[in-house]
Amino acid sequence: DSISNDMLSNVIQAVAYPSSPSISGIDDILFFTLFSIGSSPRCVALSPIFWALIVGAIVVLIGSTMLVMKHCIKHPKVADKYNTLETIFKKTDFIGAGEMWVGGLATFCVLVLIISCYVFSAKYYNSYPIETAGPSTYTCDTTIRNALFSSGLQSLSVPISSTIQTIVDLLNNQSVNLNVAFINTIYNCTSDTITLTYLKGTTWIPITTSLTCNYSNYIVSYSALLPFRDITVRFNLPNIYTIGGVRIGLSAPGQVQSSTVTLQALNFSQTFSQSGRMLGQDANIALSLTKVINDTSPLVTDDDDILSGLWISSFIVNYYESFFADSDYLNAPAGTSTNLTIIISETSYYILNAQSPIARLPIMIYHSFLFTTTAVGSFTFVFVIFKLVVLPVILLLI
Repeated sequence: DSISNDMLSNVIQAVAYPSSPSISGIDDILFFTLFSIGSSPRCVALSPIFWALIVGAIVVLIGSTMLVMKHCIKHPKVADKYNTLETIFKKTDFIGAGEMWVGGLATFCVLVLIISCYVFSAKYYNSYPIETAGPSTYTCDTTIRNALFSSGLQSLSVPISSTIQTIVDLLNNQSVNLNVAFINTIYNCTSDTITLTYLKGTTWIPITTSLTCNYSNYIVSYSALLPFRDITVRFNLPNIYTIGGVRIGLSAPGQVQSSTVTLQALNFSQTFSQSGRMLGQDANIALSLTKVINDTSPLVTDDDDILSGLWISSFIVNYYESFFADSDYLNAPAGTSTNLTIIISETSYYILNAQSPIARLPIMIYHSFLFTTTAVGSFTFVFVIFKLVVLPVILLLI
């Protein structure tokens, strides 16, 4: 039987933490979202300024029709319809305070932008945290989120804050299983007595209470509950049978302590092998464990932070010392067994990943209202310039 690729592949739980967006100011986000038109049809269809321009084109058409009705058609019914439209559009004139029917038409363009602003703000506000937020289908950039990220190393020698102490305690108390598989070997669970011991002081003490063994397709796998996490263990395999490679991993159950504190399940493994070489008679592999703590700040200020924790691994192995070629076996001193020593230790630091919202509700409301006043003020400024400068020049030329 052939060895399955699943038995040789690595299981990695560590993932890269996201980076903060290049634009993190809510004013900038609103501006670029509302006043940009993408190149794809989807982005064009979702662009607020695109629909404002469409409404603007309709407004120009209506305005041109009204000018034709006023200056080119001399008919009482047409004049009555013009007066009716003029009255209606003056009532909708928020820009010129009801003075100009043109301002009433332009108000519809402003309304498109303002409505788009509030719709975007509501959906953007709820796109936090990233663990529960889906793709941002309401805008061109589907990856946009109401989230800032930071990641850094924190020394364990510095007192840990009370906020994350709970998840640190859960990580420290998590019971860990060691899983080791010897690959492409004739060792099995019945014919050979393989022993697992751990170093306590200068004495090697057997681990027997929870040691389990499975054999399949020339792979013999062992699993044992470790008495403690920072430990040095040794597998002693009697006889000198060849071993093509070894897979080492840790597993542990997760725990949900509360709605805001979650200890993630541990399950990683890594395969060590080298083409044309076999596991040596005295192999040593070091495994370093690092705490990773994710701290998600609440969207509502008075709520608790959401915490989760996980161990990530880093292996160190000297392939030239731990794996032998055929000639190395011939030159090595005669032995009676194969030893695999695994040194498990914790790094002197932990990784703290922090996530916080770019804009909480009061900030989002304030900046949306600020955009509203800015949009209305900008159009008002344009109409004032038109009324005081452009219109007198046109009348003078006429």
